[in-house]
Amino acid sequence: MQHRYRMMFPSATAAATDAPHTERRPDGPTPVFCAVGRFHTLGAVEAAWAAGAELLLLDEPLAAAARARWPGAPVRVVADVRRAYARLAQLERAWPARALTAVGVTGTNGKSTVAAWLHWVLGQLGHPTGLVGTVTVDVGVRTFPAKLTTPDARELAAHLHAMCTAGLTHVVMEASSHGLDQRRTDGVSFQVGVFTNFSSDHLDYHATAQDYLAAKRRLFVGLAADSTAVLNADDPATQVLAGATPARVLWYGQHAGAHSVGRWHADRAHVRLGAWSATAALPGLGYHRLSNALAVLAAATALGEPPEHTWPALLAFPGLWRRLQVISGPDDPIRVIDDCAHNPANLAAALHAAAAAGPRRGALHVVYAVRGRRGVAVNALNAAALAHHAPHDARLHLTWALDLAGADDAVAPDEDQVYRDELARAGRPYRCWPTVEEALGQVLDEVDPGDTVLLLGAHAMDHAADVWYRLAGGRVAVTSRPQAHQSAPFQPATGIGPTTAHPAGSAAAGIVTLIGTSSRGHGM
Repeated sequence: MQHRYRMMFPSATAAATDAPHTERRPDGPTPVFCAVGRFHTLGAVEAAWAAGAELLLLDEPLAAAARARWPGAPVRVVADVRRAYARLAQLERAWPARALTAVGVTGTNGKSTVAAWLHWVLGQLGHPTGLVGTVTVDVGVRTFPAKLTTPDARELAAHLHAMCTAGLTHVVMEASSHGLDQRRTDGVSFQVGVFTNFSSDHLDYHATAQDYLAAKRRLFVGLAADSTAVLNADDPATQVLAGATPARVLWYGQHAGAHSVGRWHADRAHVRLGAWSATAALPGLGYHRLSNALAVLAAATALGEPPEHTWPALLAFPGLWRRLQVISGPDDPIRVIDDCAHNPANLAAALHAAAAAGPRRGALHVVYAVRGRRGVAVNALNAAALAHHAPHDARLHLTWALDLAGADDAVAPDEDQVYRDELARAGRPYRCWPTVEEALGQVLDEVDPGDTVLLLGAHAMDHAADVWYRLAGGRVAVTSRPQAHQSAPFQPATGIGPTTAHPAGSAAAGIVTLIGTSSRGHGM
């Protein structure tokens, strides 16, 4: 007999009693409660049982407390409740992840660009492909802004189910360290895992850099032997991943031993994969885009695409929102570049790219929003990167972004002070502004034709481009923020047959129904 379940969480108004009871529905699914996140409390367990839960999945300490208080409670001890939740979320939707060829992309920097670039390439090659990323989610017939880099497991399962329903066959997904640590992707079997690079970040969440890398490592430990790990040969951290994964390894980078090898020749990239090679100018800005392109080329190869097919599609990539995005028009006298840099490595990359972008005749004006609520240690590293990597003649403007920052990005006095101390120590002149509008207003007063303006920073700067063009009396040349829109069903390229959703993508095939609030925890 096949068991049916429905997953539930207590509502905020659920009544709590000393002796909760369950009303059994013999013909319905068994209601199941997982104690994860903010529901990992006795109060939540009690409320769930009172609301009708017939199976309470708890870890050992909470299970012992629940049994002591309610000896008859239907408690089941689970070693990893978050993992169980992620797998039940897939089961609710009849395992849509199993119907899709899944690629997971992780690393400190470059995840969003590599994922979006690979999504673009696969689509150009005739593979109906979905995307789950930091910037947007594309489920085939609808594209909308993402809430988190890696969604809650239940929300992720819903996205994958929508992709199956739309007839997609592939999905490219960013796997953040928060998402991996919180087991959000544990219901997904990845055919390819891609690692971009590793450097200091998210130490407000992970206790140490080793813990941060261990979270990334989970993606590769979970790959099957017939899967492929695409690893950056230029990053020492990948040796840890290569030794931990059961999958075959495909290396990329400038290292001579890599399978996918690239070198810069002036401003053109020379790329080789096996007997195939090509030389071309890559789309976008920054020397780091060569590494991203090699990762995309290697991942497409792992999926069976020959490089001579991948390369033309790769070169046609239109770029990604706020990833060294040139938002000024080609005829504008001022060049404006927008980037979401928020850690030392991508601050360095963005500053070097902006300084080297084209025949810059004038000054470089940097408007950077201090990243609030990340602590002094994180901001000290960012401040040092800003002081060290900004060109010596760059005009630095710091802002607390009080007009754009939400509560999660509010700057504390000690976070502000660490920038002042670091820039003073480096002898770097700067100006500090409470709001983005004040900072950009000052830049507009001093900018000259031929100058470059770099809008720099994480979430608080997401709408800085709109402020710039409102103050300048112009308009954004490139859409400043991804918008939700409906799309026509995927039309495969000529010669590619129609695709249909796997039966696993059918909601009717599901044996679990998840009801209630997500398990979303802290993070991205």
